[in-house]
Amino acid sequence: FSDLARGQYSASKAGSRENLLDLLVRADVDVLWLENNSSCKGVCARVPVKTAWDAGESGYCGGGECLDDLMVRQLRDVLAADRGRDLVVVMHQIGSHGPSYFKRYTQDYRRFAPTCDTSQLQSCTQTELVNTYDDSILYTDHVLAQTIDVLAGASDRFDTAMLYVSDHGESLGEKGIYLHGMPYMFAPDAQTHVPMVLWTSPGYRAATALDVACLRVEAGGAYSHDNLFHSVLGMFGIRTDVYRADLDLLAPCRPGAAVAHVAGLATPDETARP
Repeated sequence: FSDLARGQYSASKAGSRENLLDLLVRADVDVLWLENNSSCKGVCARVPVKTAWDAGESGYCGGGECLDDLMVRQLRDVLAADRGRDLVVVMHQIGSHGPSYFKRYTQDYRRFAPTCDTSQLQSCTQTELVNTYDDSILYTDHVLAQTIDVLAGASDRFDTAMLYVSDHGESLGEKGIYLHGMPYMFAPDAQTHVPMVLWTSPGYRAATALDVACLRVEAGGAYSHDNLFHSVLGMFGIRTDVYRADLDLLAPCRPGAAVAHVAGLATPDETARP
């Protein structure tokens, strides 16, 4: 969510300047952060936040954790309240976060077996661990499909789009390495090669002059988290002094789209959360 590319990034630099969400708010876009992970690490400090575990949903939550499905229901509720304004909803999933992979899905999605039903990963075989991880991926596929269904169902009132990207991958015991968080220069591909999925409604494609055939060609390129900041700004037609079209994934496929200009980054006001 920072404009700083990986090569220039540091937590102190990022914390002293506005992030993507701040710029969206300044461009008159409503932002809501749905939290089902540990925290937003300060990214959502100045926007409204709704945490999954505060919802008290027995059907989704238990043992201090909630299933990501809960955020799909929360998204449906948000869209049911027609604001008549542009809106970004960030769904911060628990996804396939280790070490308790077996808690990331319901039994309906236990398709690969035998599984590793413990957070003590070294006590499982790699086959069991991979099966459990694959079950969690299958459940994430379900969550994304449900999210798309909700957005498509609201397309009579909104021009909707979904951009999904993992923040990191997971090592599953290859070469004795588990979980994530190794320094980038040493991290294996399993921790740094992550999925990204874009879905857009027909209304969104028409409103932004987005060429789907062009996107299919561009999808074959190599991209990174450096593209996220600029691509989301581009999706809303927002231009700022820090926007870079060369890092906007959709820019080559969106000729002549209308734009709105917002001034560059400022030092954030930590007291500004609504």
